[in-house]
Amino acid sequence: MLAVDRQAFAVVDEGMRYPFLAPPLRTIEQTPSYVFGFRRLGKAYAFAATDAATKGKWDDFARFGVNGLTFAVKTTRGGATLNDRIADDIEGDVREAMWSNVDNTPSATARRIAAGVENLDSSRTSMADILTEEKWYSTACILEYTRKMNWREQFIDDDANDLQTEFDRMRMRLRLASLGRRNIIDDHLRWMDAQISAARGPYGTKPIRTPMNATTGLFVGTNTVVPMAEHVANVAQDRMLATAYALRAYRMDHSACPGSLDALVPVYLKQVPFDPFTAGSILRYRTTPTGYLLYSIGPDGVGDGGKPFDNGDRGDEMRYWVDMSTNGDIVAGVNRGFAIHGSM
Repeated sequence: MLAVDRQAFAVVDEGMRYPFLAPPLRTIEQTPSYVFGFRRLGKAYAFAATDAATKGKWDDFARFGVNGLTFAVKTTRGGATLNDRIADDIEGDVREAMWSNVDNTPSATARRIAAGVENLDSSRTSMADILTEEKWYSTACILEYTRKMNWREQFIDDDANDLQTEFDRMRMRLRLASLGRRNIIDDHLRWMDAQISAARGPYGTKPIRTPMNATTGLFVGTNTVVPMAEHVANVAQDRMLATAYALRAYRMDHSACPGSLDALVPVYLKQVPFDPFTAGSILRYRTTPTGYLLYSIGPDGVGDGGKPFDNGDRGDEMRYWVDMSTNGDIVAGVNRGFAIHGSM
């Protein structure tokens, strides 16, 4: 079975030498089923990396780990937020295998992994580009939905849970009676353009408020807060993973942790990684009696001195997942997963 898997991975690795562009989504009925195949392939990369580490095959561990992350990053090009969400999930699976073996990896392998993960930023699709594709997809869906002769009644039926009485339904009919497709589309495009513009700035940049008819607001408003937070958290995790492997190699070569991340450049990293949740500050780092503490300030934008996200009311698996409904820092090796359900 592993021999067959190796052949399959070799095909995928060969394919990654060529540019990938996701097929555009332009209809409500269109489901990008291929991304779920990508998800399964991501799990295969994670399994292969774990299997290689267990057997002490560190060259294979590095190859499966780095290539699995690279595969995820490259599959977002040309895609909308669903593609990015699936890529985040793939990276999470592969990173879990890699975090679990930081302290076991030989120095040369750790350097190779640090270099490979650091290079992910050069292939990553920006959130602004992802939201631009989301804009065209959602616009196409609105046009398709409102092209139906009875779209207003269909909307009321689709919203039945919130329109439980006949009075509620009648009031909604009156609101929709004078609403045209042009109003909805114009408001939607202005709203999405504001989200895209904000995504080009530092994390936390507030979108410009756009004028919007109260009724068209029922159709407009793709949630960009959660996808943005997940996307940036994923970037932070990759940068911390690269730094952790660089620190592993440095520690093995020098029998001690460096006093600052600057000592990793240029031998172990090309540059000190920036924290994507800031407007230009590097990841935070300090030595401890047992090693080091490395962290990002996280989506709340506040440094908590390396106090990790801790959802103590959840089970063990999700206790340290990053969650926008709680506060804390994203600590390397501790906060590995995502559970970003709240809004900020």
